[in-house]
Amino acid sequence: MDVNYKAGFAYCVLVLLIFGALVKEQARNFRGQANPSGMPIDFPVYYVAGTMVGTGAELYEVPEGDSSLRPYFVLYNVEPSSDAGKRAQSLGFRAVSPFLYPPLAALAMRPLTYFSPRLAVFLWRCFSGLLTLVSVYFIVATFARGNIWVSYVLALAGAFAFFPFVETVDLGQINALILVCWAIGIYLAVHRKFSSSAFFFALGTLLKLTPVLAVGVFVIRRQWKWVLSYLAWLLILTGLSVSLVGWQAHVTYVRRVLPSLSSGVPITENKSLAGLIQSLALGDVVVLNSENPKVLPLNLAAGVVAKALGALLYGGMLLFFYRRHKDQAALGAELAAVALLTLVISPIAWRHHYLVALIPLVYLWLPGTIPLKRWQLIALSAATLIIGTPFVDYAIVILRGNWRLLANSLQPLATLVVLALGIPWAPVSVQNDEVPGFRQGSSVALEESNVG
Repeated sequence: MDVNYKAGFAYCVLVLLIFGALVKEQARNFRGQANPSGMPIDFPVYYVAGTMVGTGAELYEVPEGDSSLRPYFVLYNVEPSSDAGKRAQSLGFRAVSPFLYPPLAALAMRPLTYFSPRLAVFLWRCFSGLLTLVSVYFIVATFARGNIWVSYVLALAGAFAFFPFVETVDLGQINALILVCWAIGIYLAVHRKFSSSAFFFALGTLLKLTPVLAVGVFVIRRQWKWVLSYLAWLLILTGLSVSLVGWQAHVTYVRRVLPSLSSGVPITENKSLAGLIQSLALGDVVVLNSENPKVLPLNLAAGVVAKALGALLYGGMLLFFYRRHKDQAALGAELAAVALLTLVISPIAWRHHYLVALIPLVYLWLPGTIPLKRWQLIALSAATLIIGTPFVDYAIVILRGNWRLLANSLQPLATLVVLALGIPWAPVSVQNDEVPGFRQGSSVALEESNVG
């Protein structure tokens, strides 16, 4: 038997063993879950939303009242008398939290509603693992040099132990779907499949909005074919969403849901810059408990500062990219950086949203991508542990006062550290085909593709 064939077979077996361990664990959970009332707190939100698609029921419930307290509606269950509350009770759920994602996300969950809630959560958890497996492959294939299989198996093992992934699967969240849109979109862009890449970014945008920030990278790189394809896919997918979910749901999402969340919320689970600035302005951070979470009215000025700082970071990053590289040499690395930045500047970034951080972290940990000095490796290791484990959250619960505020700031600061350690800083002096995130072919060929 050929040595390469044996090695490939061994790597495939390792991948299947890693994925099989996840399926086995979820099968055990499936057997121990007797009814919908015992489900994870997040999955029923998507399941109920999926069942409401095309029924004319009100998909979103946003309370009126004090704007400084309105964002806290994300912490509470919807009213039992609301459309979502009635549907949840009819399906056997005790209660359900508000649905916060764009309408297309509800449509994406519709196929799961053909199964019982108990079977659907099992299938969704396994599918999330499969999406993550695929995503890690495309991340490694984009940035790795030489034989990718050793790097892929190690990266996959790390990804399945990554706390945002564990929490995503445990809660039944949809972050793996967002991750795969980023990962495949970047891979296709690096390989100059711009129309196909634009589709995945457009899909990601209509599932979670934040992938729209990738547009800036393609604009400064003058990839007009990608930009036009992206706009076309947005129109097509939005038309599909409106026709199946309804126009009113889209209006409600834009006019009521987005403004209610735009200033962030100062609770420990929110790892965004907006949440951090709010907690620093208020001098405290909300630690949730099972019955009565303390509510801190938002500081409106802090919300404005957070938005301005987010815009400054995004604009400054694009300007740096443009001045650092006049060609497409680091397109993949730049998109990986933007993927991480979206977590920092989003008004709300729950811990499980950081599954997208796998893209830059895998990129930085791959051998031969960017040479890091010893102190940089130490900083990257510390940042990876802060982002990828729940230890900081344990500290937040235990600590009080300023120490709690300091612990609460660690994850957003660790994210900025990862950005500063070299994601888009590919050396200008190297040849294009030696830069991770760039595939064989000259800058001239890429420039020609702009008008193709």
